[in-house]
Amino acid sequence: MNRRQLLLGVTTFVVASQLKIPSLWRNESDPALVESYVGRGGPVTRGVRPQPVDILLSDNEAPSLIAPVSDLRSLSDPNLKSEQVPILEDVGPATLQKTSEIRKVAQSVSEKVRDFSLDFTDDIFLAENQHSVLDDTLARLGRLQSLVGHGHFNVIDFDQARAYAKNYSDVGKFTEAELAFIEQMFETDASDYGFFGEKVSDALTQSIKKSEVYKVPGSGHYLYRDESLAHYEKLVKDVGDDVILTSGIRSNVKQIHLFLAKSKSVSYNLSRASRSLAPPGYSFHGIGDYDVGKKGWGALNFTGDFAKSDTFKKMQDLGYIQIRYLPENELGVRFEPWHIKVV
Repeated sequence: MNRRQLLLGVTTFVVASQLKIPSLWRNESDPALVESYVGRGGPVTRGVRPQPVDILLSDNEAPSLIAPVSDLRSLSDPNLKSEQVPILEDVGPATLQKTSEIRKVAQSVSEKVRDFSLDFTDDIFLAENQHSVLDDTLARLGRLQSLVGHGHFNVIDFDQARAYAKNYSDVGKFTEAELAFIEQMFETDASDYGFFGEKVSDALTQSIKKSEVYKVPGSGHYLYRDESLAHYEKLVKDVGDDVILTSGIRSNVKQIHLFLAKSKSVSYNLSRASRSLAPPGYSFHGIGDYDVGKKGWGALNFTGDFAKSDTFKKMQDLGYIQIRYLPENELGVRFEPWHIKVV
């Protein structure tokens, strides 16, 4: 059951003992909500948001708040202005049982990190009227990747992407709406999504010099010739040929493509996407970090199973593991044992 399905009917919270419980879902008419998010100019909408009230639960109490919300449309929808959200205190066992299907309000960033693949009640979703422009942008970037090849696409910059799109009909020129959307996605503060990592790229048009990169044979990926390449070559020498490069340098264009694809795959939940993938401009792959895996493991290399592999354990024993995103981190990113921290 997804967030939209939950909010079409009755949404219920049961909060643990001695915690402040959320009051009622606040809508567009709430000035604090409009000022705190919409005023930032990001391309997203916060459908609903819980607010605390000073009510504490004792150990033997289990009241819930029931908040009917008719839809998850954007904040500009006038039908949400008059939404009335009553509070009902008496809840039977059937309602309490339903809470197992409901995503609770996370008490910390690390809680969201642990359950990164779930939807949370305060997650940020892309505004519905922006879905089509995301889809169109993603499709155009996909056609561009097919044209230039997956390897080259990893290091292509934004100006080059625009030139290719303009000059090759198989890709087609970016529309003004798509260009504005890409810029807005890059400029939006990722903390709005719940991602608290450092922004490492200041300019959307930042380029990668060919003289500074090296394409690792058989991988389709590039590494910077200085520290990253030397680090990887020593790792392979010490650990053995069983370790492979699964992702190297990612330009802003590549990261935008990945982030848009991930966002679409999770029903345009930008917060959930950012728990698995750094938003554009925030990826350390752009300045030196890289991913590794175990040969023959395929997609398993991007799961927690990699941390149980003999390849990982050998890297750990040899001191190569400096994990950027730990299992309990406050950056808002899932545990990534495959991510090698270089810079």
